[in-house]
Amino acid sequence: MRKERVMIFKFFAVAAMLLIAFTGQAFAEAPDTPVLSSPSHGQVVEGEVVVLEWEAPAGADAYALHVWELTGGVVDVVVDNELVSDTSYTLDVRDDGGVYAWTVAAATSGADVFSDWAVPIAFVNGTDKDILPPSLTSPEHSSNAAGTSVNLQWEAPAGADAYALMVWKYTEEGYVTVINNEPVDETSYLLDGLDDEGDQYAWTVVAGDSSTQEWGDWAFPWVFLNGEKEVEEELEVVSVEAIIDGDDLKISGEVKGEVDEVSLGALRNVDEQEYDDDVPGHQAFMQPVEDGEFEVVLTEGESWPGGDEWHGLRTGTHQIRAAILDDQEEIVHFLDSNEFVVVTTEEEALDHLKANTELELTSEGNEITAVVTYPNFISDKLEDYTVDALVEVLTGGVLEDGTII
Repeated sequence: MRKERVMIFKFFAVAAMLLIAFTGQAFAEAPDTPVLSSPSHGQVVEGEVVVLEWEAPAGADAYALHVWELTGGVVDVVVDNELVSDTSYTLDVRDDGGVYAWTVAAATSGADVFSDWAVPIAFVNGTDKDILPPSLTSPEHSSNAAGTSVNLQWEAPAGADAYALMVWKYTEEGYVTVINNEPVDETSYLLDGLDDEGDQYAWTVVAGDSSTQEWGDWAFPWVFLNGEKEVEEELEVVSVEAIIDGDDLKISGEVKGEVDEVSLGALRNVDEQEYDDDVPGHQAFMQPVEDGEFEVVLTEGESWPGGDEWHGLRTGTHQIRAAILDDQEEIVHFLDSNEFVVVTTEEEALDHLKANTELELTSEGNEITAVVTYPNFISDKLEDYTVDALVEVLTGGVLEDGTII
């Protein structure tokens, strides 16, 4: 935002007001994770159509749906990250004892930031098999199993002496198969090589008779979390201010989060003028942050973080951008300072004042009031001007010795 100074003249009686405002950048945040409501986990449904329903978290009006079918040891993707605007979805199913697993993520319309996937739940539409699905026992559905290995356990149904195991890991891009229909002789399996960083896993088992090669249906898939997800700390530039004082430029500000340094650089074309690429004053540099604050004073001709001698800024209107960078030097968050003006000669200072001054005259009786608004900047090039001289320059000679000319 522009700094402005408002000068009110009543027969050369002067008052001043300084208005300052700052603006920042807003970033979209993901809604909370949806709650899956129907069918419930393990529910048996009938027919060839099932309505999936979930509860909308606050601020969510768009959703992504993923559905898998687990039948006869084969996993097929039925709905692949399909975008849905309602909190329900009509799913066509095969009425032959198949097991279906489903999950939903939420977002706000127009934003590309989705919530975490809901913990998947599964339902079955009846069974005609002689061997029942195994009963999964540990880790329990929706529990947290920490460590780099987890022991998956289940109970054997009658007539079963052989098993096959499926395990998936859920990621931002969808699911990744970790174990695909692997034969198991026991009623347990040690799943190792885990990261213990809050990843979500789903698993299921099917039981069979090794002598007849008859297999039952897959058990309802259970889901567990593996350890705690590391919470990313929010990093933000809270404020940045730039002040010109003679040949010095003071830049200061505050940041939020564990930030060691910020990138500081002057913006081009703030005043919509064209400048050559080799115009000095736009090189960014890294400035250390201490206790959440940063401050640096650049003096023309003296050393600075960007080199041996700071060359100053060219004449015109400027802003300083303070940015937090990641390890790949990509911007995580930034904020622009107040606008400020740099002039190098008295003529440039007067030209800038006159070009950016707004004059409003009002009268009441014999009293004439002139309100002059001009961009605020400090310039030692005008330090010898008296108030009367500045008034005459700023008003273009409208006011002189208390009279209108």
